[in-house]
Amino acid sequence: MESGPIRRREFLARLVRGAAGVALGGPVVGRAVSAFAQSAPPQAPVLLSSDDDLVRNQLGSLKTETLRRPIVLERWDVLENRRLVLAPDFGWTTEKAAVFVSAPDVTIRNVEIIGSDTWLSRWNAYEEPRSAKPGICAGMCGIRLQNAPRIRIDNVSVRGFPGAAVDGFGLYDGSIRNVTATACFFGLVTRQYAPNAGLVIERVHVRDLWGPGAGRWPGVGGAPSRLRPGGFMGSDGIVCHSLRRAVIRDCSVTGEQFASFKLVNPQDTEVSRLRGSSLMIQGTSDLQWKIDKEPSRNTRVRECVFDKSLGSGPFADEGNAIQVSWHVHDLSIERCTLLASGRDGHGIQFAVDSHGRVTNCVFDGFNGTRGVTPAHAVELADRTCSVNADVAAVNTFRNQRRILLRR
Repeated sequence: MESGPIRRREFLARLVRGAAGVALGGPVVGRAVSAFAQSAPPQAPVLLSSDDDLVRNQLGSLKTETLRRPIVLERWDVLENRRLVLAPDFGWTTEKAAVFVSAPDVTIRNVEIIGSDTWLSRWNAYEEPRSAKPGICAGMCGIRLQNAPRIRIDNVSVRGFPGAAVDGFGLYDGSIRNVTATACFFGLVTRQYAPNAGLVIERVHVRDLWGPGAGRWPGVGGAPSRLRPGGFMGSDGIVCHSLRRAVIRDCSVTGEQFASFKLVNPQDTEVSRLRGSSLMIQGTSDLQWKIDKEPSRNTRVRECVFDKSLGSGPFADEGNAIQVSWHVHDLSIERCTLLASGRDGHGIQFAVDSHGRVTNCVFDGFNGTRGVTPAHAVELADRTCSVNADVAAVNTFRNQRRILLRR
């Protein structure tokens, strides 16, 4: 589909230049109000704010609006107190988002964004041509953030999208609080195209992610859904790349998913009181250092609960509760509870130049297998990895036959 006046497209393109690898085009920007449909003439602006005391801070009594074109927010804009339901003829743009932000100091609060109640057949295509018909296109997310320093998101609900509920990068000194995401492919994603320094993520709750069938998207296998017969599960609940001096706390991921939490190349990051089936900490995006040029350093994980019964799918059934891989240094895991709940996999696995200290944690029931290997509370997958020598003495093991496996 074609976007609007070329001068406006060029204006926004300057804001996001340099974000190589993101399949996004330039939207039409309506100052502080909306993006217009691609080739439509200017329309009345989308109302962003309300003083109605009945709807403030109450998602259950918000004013409902039918959204027929994306909302583009600019600096100092506030989008609040709205339930936005995407129309069947939604005029999607190449930004592929219901709400798009590429500016600093934007606030989104007390907002509910509703896409589709069912997985649409058009979403089984990974990409759609520009000439595709209106509607919720493949790859669309609820909120897309590109270079949006000091973003403030609070009390937001997103459901029914083939992309992430919230997807962004360059979120310097921002905060994402009190967000719920259901029936999306991802919950919350922060990407590596610009560092996400000083970001605070708290009370983000993700449940029952959905996705395409096996082989429909490149590299996405697809696991059959138990909730939607004939459908498939989605990907990870909360995925954060390039966190710097960041905080993630009091978040949960439950139900159908691939993995609950995934952190890639975090630096000086504090993680606490998470609840889900699993946590993955990956020092680098790949083993060739194509994206990340230094290992992950100084990440602290504390007071979390990883219970494999909280997930549904092959990874929850067979994967490790905590997976630490590919150049992770100075990791501390403290006062966490890891429950196998009758599933396979290790409690914690360290692989490829990964080093951590595990203290005051509880391991319960990791007695199955990991592939053909008997499961252990902690595994060092190769000789490049290390854990504190007193790991067996400073943690608690319940119903745990095997404690430490060194390869």
